Parts: sequence; C-alpha cells; structure tokens
Amino acid sequence: MKKVYLGLLLSTALFGINAANATVTLNGGTVNFKGYVLQSSCTISYDGANGQTVYLPVTQASDWGLTDTSNKTKAFSIKLKDCANDGDLKNFTEPDVYRKISWDVNSGMWAAKNGIGPLNLIRNTGSAINVSIYLKDTDTATNPSGAVTASNTNFRASVADSDTYNFEAGYSKTASLLPPGSGSVSGSATFNVIYE
Repeated sequence: MKKVYLGLLLSTALFGINAANATVTLNGGTVNFKGYVLQSSCTISYDGANGQTVYLPVTQASDWGLTDTSNKTKAFSIKLKDCANDGDLKNFTEPDVYRKISWDVNSGMWAAKNGIGPLNLIRNTGSAINVSIYLKDTDTATNPSGAVTASNTNFRASVADSDTYNFEAGYSKTASLLPPGSGSVSGSATFNVIYE
C-alpha cells in the first residue's frame, strides 16, 4: 500500500511541474503591410518656358522703383506627367505622403541677399553687377511664404492640383542699397521630384 501511494504522489508532482511550464497562447491581431514602388522618374514639361529656359523680359533701372525687385517678371510652370497614380499612392502610403518639388541648392548656385541671411537668390553668371534672379512659388495655397530659398523648400502637391507647380522668376538687387548694373543676366537652378 505504501509503494502504490508513493508512486501516485510522485506522478502527481511531476504532472504539476509540466503544467506550470506549458506554453500559453492568447489570440492576437493581424498586422497589414503596404508600400509603393516608384518608377525612376516622372516626365516633365514646362509651360511659359522655351524648353528648359525661362526668358525674363528686358528691364531697366527705372523698373525697380524703390524696391529690390524689378516689375518685369516671367511666370512659368513645371508640369509632372506619367508619375505614380496619386490615388494608388494614397492607398498604399501614409496619408501625409505627397509628391513635391524640391529645389536643389549648392553654394555655387545661390547668392546671399545683401551678403547676409538666407541664400534666396539665384546667382547671376552674366555681366550685370548687383543683379541676381529671384524665384517665387505662386501657389500660395501650398506655400504661403512664396519665396524659394536655400532652405530647400518643398512644395506640397495634392490630387486636385493636376501636378502643375506654378512659379515666377524675376530680377532682384543682390544688395539693396546699390543700383542694378546693366548687362546680361543668366543663372540656373535644378530641382528634384521627391515623395515625403
């Protein structure tokens, strides 16, 4: 009798140890993953430009008046085509991901206004002294400040804007207290299409 009792007691103790080490599984949830693979580039067209060149109107010193900029300006647009479908993009990315234009900035491309502060003028490589080129985003709903600067401003796009980005280019004094010189004006700026 004692042997049977001890055997039953040992068996019960071992069962208790196994039950304590058993895996407990609770019902969890499903994690969904979404993403989007972009093609290498969009197709770009330019409205109000001759190819990739924006020709500014001829100006003279009297067009500046008492301001730093000439009243002779040129509007132009960059239209992106054949990009990723905005609807698909919104279904497979975070809600705040938008297609934007980001102006590429390097030290040789931009001139400091008045020699100090943000680099906000395209450097003139022509012969006119104290004249640079300003670039302004005229889509004020997407960029209320308007000015394009070396802070690499991004321009938000929406499904409704037809992927057209509107800008204005014009002449600006580099130093406010000096008159604009006469001669040629030329410069360049590059941009990237980014998703952010």
